[in-house]
Amino acid sequence: MSEPFSIISPVDGSVYAQLSYATPLEIERATQSARNAFCEWAAMPLEGRIEYVQKFIAKFTHDNEHLAELVAWQMGCPLHDADEAG
Repeated sequence: MSEPFSIISPVDGSVYAQLSYATPLEIERATQSARNAFCEWAAMPLEGRIEYVQKFIAKFTHDNEHLAELVAWQMGCPLHDADEAG
């Protein structure tokens, strides 16, 4: 595991989060997982894809307020400018 690094919020200069870079093995696993998911997605009928996208939109819309707050703290923008859904 790599040395952690800090994400500093431009809002107040506080440490917003501590993260580590992915290891080569983690990157390889994520890449393979994405390849597998792509193959499954490509084989899925259109109706199934539509259902997944509709579920994503519902989840995104439901969580929008929380997501906007995260964006505002990470980017240092006003909350009304961080609304990703509208």
